[in-house]
Amino acid sequence: MTMPDWYQWDAEEKQLYFFGRPATLFWQDPSLITILKPLKEELGDAYFFLLVAYSASQGTEEDYHQMVNDLGEDFSDGLQRWGDITATAGWGHIIQSVVDYESRSGTVIIENPWELTLFPETRTSYAMPFICGKLSGLFTHCFSRPMRARVNLIERHADYRRAVIQIEPSESTLRSELQKLARQEGFTREQKLQFLNKQLQQKAIELETANRRLQELATRDDLTGLYNRRHFMELAQREFNVCRRYLYPSSIVMFDIDLFKLINDRYGHQAGDKVLKEMAVACKSILRKTDICGRIGGEEFLILLPHTDLTGARMIAERLSTLLSQLCIDYDGHVLQITISAGVSQICTSDDLLDHWIRRVDDLLYQAKHQGRNQVICTETAKE
Repeated sequence: MTMPDWYQWDAEEKQLYFFGRPATLFWQDPSLITILKPLKEELGDAYFFLLVAYSASQGTEEDYHQMVNDLGEDFSDGLQRWGDITATAGWGHIIQSVVDYESRSGTVIIENPWELTLFPETRTSYAMPFICGKLSGLFTHCFSRPMRARVNLIERHADYRRAVIQIEPSESTLRSELQKLARQEGFTREQKLQFLNKQLQQKAIELETANRRLQELATRDDLTGLYNRRHFMELAQREFNVCRRYLYPSSIVMFDIDLFKLINDRYGHQAGDKVLKEMAVACKSILRKTDICGRIGGEEFLILLPHTDLTGARMIAERLSTLLSQLCIDYDGHVLQITISAGVSQICTSDDLLDHWIRRVDDLLYQAKHQGRNQVICTETAKE
């Protein structure tokens, strides 16, 4: 199973690390089989499948919007990127995902999903209820109609397992099918298993929480809460492509904190960390929800301003500069104050690559610092 670069597997300690720190995962948690096995045996395959699938489908609306808005250019791209993140939580590695918008269907191929390890002998039609429930919910939100995901092929090999999941329109929802089966089976058994069901729900909540935290760590800078460099560049590339396609103005601001090294040298790195945190909070306070801000270096930041021309971008940069210069940051009895230097540039029709745009604004930032710092330099005011 291929892991994203930000994960490392320590074979000796049998521990998965995320950016050098132990990850909170459930895929090797023995309590899963302890909780799920008696529940599955008591309920039977059909009821167990619907119960787990329905539980997993809850909360997928938020996942769907994150895929579309944050992880990819569309649902298909976002699903693949989401799969890369969730692979290390033991869900399995999505090696192929196809979304057919014309026929409103999809196909997902997953390698080494944890559910096949927990219940290797389950019949294909009832296999992998958690993943099938999650995909059912995601595709339901994508196509705005009930969709059902079912495993139609399982390949078992010596060193890996592979499942092919087909997602197609359904006449009924998971909820309605679960209710129908519950009426057929009677409520005595359901009441008998109430405690186990609560444990299952709690485990699903913990798994969902851990997965969301992993996604957050994969895209955010741990200190400031802003986007990290890798994710910012992904979002910027997407905006760059859309901006060029539809020919609307977008601008970018690059800034850094003047003489930041002196703060670290004089007061220590904890003081520098506090300055960065306070700066990030102030920065978020004046930006729109559609604006994208990322930390791309130690004290260097980029702000992407969609649907904003050069005049509007300069006003935002100058407003930010004024706001940050007025901050009084208390640290260990000392009042720390900062200024920033910034470069501002609007995308040009001659920009064939995102790098051209960023290189231009980087040159403007350098010019602002060379001319005395604590100022904003735009393309139109830059000195040749």
